[in-house]
Amino acid sequence: MPSPTILEVVALRSSVAYQAAESVRQKKYGNKAQKKINLKYGTSEYAALRLLIGTWDSIGHQVLSLPNAERVPFYQTNPVKYMWKLLEAAILEIRKHVGNHYARNFENLTKAYDAWLQTQPPDYQTAADNGLTAQFA
Repeated sequence: MPSPTILEVVALRSSVAYQAAESVRQKKYGNKAQKKINLKYGTSEYAALRLLIGTWDSIGHQVLSLPNAERVPFYQTNPVKYMWKLLEAAILEIRKHVGNHYARNFENLTKAYDAWLQTQPPDYQTAADNGLTAQFA
C-alpha cells in the first residue's frame, strides 16, 4: 500500500488548481524546456508557474523526509526530472528576485531522483521512461 505521503502527492498534483496552472504553462510553453523565460510579476502566467513550482517544492519536502527505500514508489510513478526541466527556467528567473533558496526542496528532490535513476538498468533511463507519467503532471 502506498505511504500517506505518496497519496498526498497524488492529491496535490490532481487538484483543480494544479491542473489549471499546468494548463496555463502548457498553452504558453508546450512540453519543451525553455532556456530562458521572461516573467512578469502579477500575471496569470507568473501565478501559475509559482503554484506549480511551489507544489513540487512541497512534494520535495514531503518525499525527502522519507527513508530512501520508501521513496522508490514515488520515483517510479512521478516525472520529477521531467517537471524540473520544464520549470527550471522559471525557477532561475524567480530566484533572481527572491533568492537562491527558492524551490530548494524541488532541486534536492531532483538530485535525489537522479541518484536513484542512476541505479536503474540503462533501458529504464530512456526519455520515454523518464517522462512516462507526464500525462499526470
